[in-house]
Amino acid sequence: MHLLAFVVLACPLSQEPERHAEDTIVIPASVEAAWAAFTDPRAIERALGVADAKVELRPGGRIEWAAGEGSVERAPLWASRRILAHERGAMLAFSLVPPPSEPEWVSQRAGEQWSVLYVSPLAHDRTQVTVATVAQGQGPDFGLAIEHYSVAAREWVEAVALSFDSASAAGNSALAQAAVQEWCGGEWLGESQSSDGAPIRERVVLTPILGGTFVEETVWSGGADGLGLRSRSIYGIDPRSRDMRCWTWTSAGVCSEATLRTEEDALVLRDVIPSAASAVKRVRRESVDAHTVETVVDGTVVDAQRFHRVQRLPAEWKLLPSVLPTRASASSVASLAPLYPELQRTVGLVGASRDVLWSQLRTSDGLVKLWGVAKASIELRIGGAILTHYDAQGELGDAGGIRHEILALDPGRMLAFRTTPPAGAPDFLRAWSTHGWHVLRLEEHGADVTQLITTGCDYGADDAATRSFFERGNAYVQQGIGVQYPLSTANNDVLARLAPLVGAKYEARGTVPTGETVRARTAWTSWCGPFLSWQGQLAVGDEQELADHTWMLYGADASSGAKFWKFGADGSVARGTLVADGERGVGHQWKSWSRDGRERDIYVQLVPDDRDYHYRAQPSRSEATTLVSLDYVRR
Repeated sequence: MHLLAFVVLACPLSQEPERHAEDTIVIPASVEAAWAAFTDPRAIERALGVADAKVELRPGGRIEWAAGEGSVERAPLWASRRILAHERGAMLAFSLVPPPSEPEWVSQRAGEQWSVLYVSPLAHDRTQVTVATVAQGQGPDFGLAIEHYSVAAREWVEAVALSFDSASAAGNSALAQAAVQEWCGGEWLGESQSSDGAPIRERVVLTPILGGTFVEETVWSGGADGLGLRSRSIYGIDPRSRDMRCWTWTSAGVCSEATLRTEEDALVLRDVIPSAASAVKRVRRESVDAHTVETVVDGTVVDAQRFHRVQRLPAEWKLLPSVLPTRASASSVASLAPLYPELQRTVGLVGASRDVLWSQLRTSDGLVKLWGVAKASIELRIGGAILTHYDAQGELGDAGGIRHEILALDPGRMLAFRTTPPAGAPDFLRAWSTHGWHVLRLEEHGADVTQLITTGCDYGADDAATRSFFERGNAYVQQGIGVQYPLSTANNDVLARLAPLVGAKYEARGTVPTGETVRARTAWTSWCGPFLSWQGQLAVGDEQELADHTWMLYGADASSGAKFWKFGADGSVARGTLVADGERGVGHQWKSWSRDGRERDIYVQLVPDDRDYHYRAQPSRSEATTLVSLDYVRR
């Protein structure tokens, strides 16, 4: 499944590497299984229907195979590639070796291009693979040749994706969605006793929203004295991964995501990325009006609660006007990829965009600033040297300096290099540097927030001293970058700017770029604990009735600040971060996925005043072309 349409950009004459193409595909398998299909000989043979696959998983190694019986039904794939660098389970940089059947002008460009696979989990059984092609060169055939290489790299990923059972995965999601929809209607009640004999009561109500595209779940819990709101959830198909999801917001201010799968005789909910602390919930259907929810930890049922459906809440079950505090979820989000034993990873957030950080990495002065060295120089190309020196009196390239050889790079996203230590470095450091390398990745984490991931690769069991050395060194560099680019506190009050809107309804009328008239209505509420919401309705042109259109939720994340989630009647799901925009405005960094898997970025600005607010949408924060402009008036 494609999430971003493949695009080949214009290729300007440039001697600095540039990204020329990108495609993103979701594979219905775990990260481990997906990674193996690209890098394990037997898994490659099974996935592609080829024979005699050979893999040397190291910089300078090869991945290659011979044609097999099953491969005749597939598009012919270029069967040889040279590995530039990799981060096991997360990144693979390679250059394709064109077969003899390709034109000579394609082969002549072989040294000017390379591709990078990024592998990351969307769920325990869904993996996103992004393939980017980078090139450095010029000339009349340059752009056309790079297009050939881009297509060949993409076809490899597509062939691997086709080897997994996408139809079965989609069918399972449909079954899970149907099971949730069956829960709608009436009220589900569960009752048990605590250790001291006091009653424990739970009330669950599920309601279709946005025309039935999604389902809202409200959970109340308490005892004989009454029940308070504990959590609210939205169930639906995530268009990004095509799996059935449950987004949950608790009165304690915790937001989490779970996947839903039908397994044997139960509907199973588990964290999107399971961790050691994750608990699995199994919902076993007894009848149309009864089911049991089991909590399972390490394969053992630690709790079971039976629920039955009634048409109205019994008189003795009182609902409290306030919410009840709840414990934070024990689950946690795992790292971007499994931490294999041979890796040492340092991860941190800094208050700068990827473009800003890359602009520093690609220059000598920027390297001095980011890495905290006295002197630096960089040749931004495969095989280029990064020279650094901690002594201001030393000369770059002398015995007291450090030399890093660039193994692979992806502008704005990744830099991989191997290090030659200075004279006098410890023997353990010099030994590891003959075979180990580092990968620096920059992941967008919000508005002007980037996650830096620095990974040391190819550690052995006897490399403990080297691992410890770089663990301290990389943490020091990470901390220094964080000091230079601190996470902004300017957006801490952004949710407070929206608070005056809560508890009222608003209407607006305007036109869109097509010339059509739109009428809109929103209702702002306090949704669950600290979370806010607005429900939007829309009518276009001569439509008389306003239809449910959008459900927006607002909250805060401890690491990246204020954020939002958006669910659309068209099946789209968006999420992003909020920023303070001007004196009173709230900006939305909007990243949306449509039902057919397409990705879209947009920037939305809300500007509240004493009673009303202004809504404006544009392609990006820097591109101020108005897409929609509406003035909402309180009813």
